[in-house]
Amino acid sequence: MSASKKTLRRPALWTALGFGIGIFLGRTVEMGLAAVAVLSGLAFLCATTGFYRKARWTGWMMWIVVILLGALRYYIDTALSPLPHLASLEVFGQRGVVTGRIVQEPERSDERIHFVIELEQVVTDSTIYHLSGQVLVTVKDAYLPADYGDRVSLRGKLQRPRAMRNPGAFDYRAFLAQQDIYGTLFVGKPAQVVSVEHLPGHWLYERVVLPLRRAVRQSIEQNLSGAPAGLLLGVLLGEKRRIPEEVRTAFRSTGLAHALVVS
Repeated sequence: MSASKKTLRRPALWTALGFGIGIFLGRTVEMGLAAVAVLSGLAFLCATTGFYRKARWTGWMMWIVVILLGALRYYIDTALSPLPHLASLEVFGQRGVVTGRIVQEPERSDERIHFVIELEQVVTDSTIYHLSGQVLVTVKDAYLPADYGDRVSLRGKLQRPRAMRNPGAFDYRAFLAQQDIYGTLFVGKPAQVVSVEHLPGHWLYERVVLPLRRAVRQSIEQNLSGAPAGLLLGVLLGEKRRIPEEVRTAFRSTGLAHALVVS
């Protein structure tokens, strides 16, 4: 008896098994909603063609469709059910392993790297948090081999950005919140870097935005130096850590310090 006939004789069993396998694959294999949807459509077309041609492999192809539908269901559920936001959870001040993807080009200097991650998970001694929200990460000594799009796991303590200390003073927490950043993380030792997974980022950012930023940076560095170069890099590319201290002092004295905040 052919495999397709066996499959058709046990539709409930095979459907439940295939759907469960699909959900498991969705949890363990990162393919993305669009890719799974396309594969499901192609598999369904193949199964339909096999059905009309009475091909022997039709039963197996239908089972593959069920598997892909299980994976598709998982991706749809996770995409349409947003994770709780960092600001609504009690994770600040707790030590643990913070995992997220770098969503902007890291800003590198001789001593430090600064970049923003979109959180995916925080694992503390007592709880595993699956959450969302952006965090500004500062890495000492610039030793982290990570770039835009990479997934990093870092050991440390999530901190809430400092709020305004005196009336009329600069509110750093509000400043970062305007950029959708609600936490900070400092990495001071190599042992705090748990893992770095190199992944591609968004194609538009990688192929258009990053090359443009690098071209602008190269042009500025080739034609200017010192304070003018640092000021332009800070204003045009947001690399405010390149701005000399005397320039920042001048901005503070004129009440424009918020434009040159150094994280």
